[in-house]
Amino acid sequence: MEKIALEECIDYEQPTKYLVDDDQYDDSYDIPVLTAGQSFILGYTNETDGIFPKEELPVIIFDDFTTSSKFVNFPFKVKSTAMKILHAKDGYNPKFLYYAINHIKVNTEVHKRYWISDFSKREINKYSLEEQNRIVEEIQNIESMIENRNNTLKELDNLCLSKYNELNNEYSDSIVKLGDEIKTASGGTPLRSKEEYYKNGDIPWMTSGEVNQGIIYHVANKITEEGLNNSSAKIFPINTVVVAMYGATAGQVGLLKIETSTNQAVCGLLPDSTKFDPNFLYYSVLSKKKWMISQCVGGAQPNISQTIIKNMKIVKPPIEKQIEFSHYIDNINSLKENCLKEIDSLELLIKTKLTNYLN
Repeated sequence: MEKIALEECIDYEQPTKYLVDDDQYDDSYDIPVLTAGQSFILGYTNETDGIFPKEELPVIIFDDFTTSSKFVNFPFKVKSTAMKILHAKDGYNPKFLYYAINHIKVNTEVHKRYWISDFSKREINKYSLEEQNRIVEEIQNIESMIENRNNTLKELDNLCLSKYNELNNEYSDSIVKLGDEIKTASGGTPLRSKEEYYKNGDIPWMTSGEVNQGIIYHVANKITEEGLNNSSAKIFPINTVVVAMYGATAGQVGLLKIETSTNQAVCGLLPDSTKFDPNFLYYSVLSKKKWMISQCVGGAQPNISQTIIKNMKIVKPPIEKQIEFSHYIDNINSLKENCLKEIDSLELLIKTKLTNYLN
């Protein structure tokens, strides 16, 4: 198939005139401040000047150092000049180009700007506009199916929260301090950066960023027995409630459904089965996320200590009521797990189709 370089399909624009002046964001403001990285929307600003015009949408924002990108179809401002704003040329569907850009893998170990020097020179399969539109429609139909599953997950989450609130309100006069009822433990110090600790390992290794999965069935990395022994990392058992303690993920709460090691950025709450059911404890701690962060002092990033967690006050219903709640949650979690499996299958289908079209 005929190939064409991205620079023949795309014009780029520097983001300078769209930079936000003040980073005091508030969710009540209207204009999102974007990054092409994982967080995407950094916050919202009330600034009225230097907003990317809606008549020029949609565009792709491209991180010039990491080559990550986002498709944007709403007015915005940006935080950093470390990006390019990409405009599709006539005869090209911007969403098709977005798929193509995301399909290209570039080694970004060298710290430099990549769009002009490298990425824009990369070639993709050349399709007519009609063919591009057909491919985009096909992929978007699958994306809509994924969105429907994600909406179902949100509805199931709301059912769980509603059930928790119902039980919490019923026993609102039975308040205990968490540190008096359960044991807590932080993970160990980080592993030394030896590659062999990660090669062919079979011990799960969880980062604090993975706590936000909620119910945690798997983690991305594994370490070796030697790696575990050469660190002070701890292995937390199944049904440990975990809390991310530092930085951007501080306050995220998860419930382990696997045994996993982790580092000191994660605190484990180890429930006594005679006092707390793990599902109930998970929702109790999850409901205190804002409170935990509010107790942090100093520094730009939250730092949640074990002392803060131990001082948390939660409702303690009778254990038999907690177990009834847990059975309800387990049924919901089974439905959620099925949704997640369907999402994984649909995401794999998208990846396969794009590989066929764009390889």
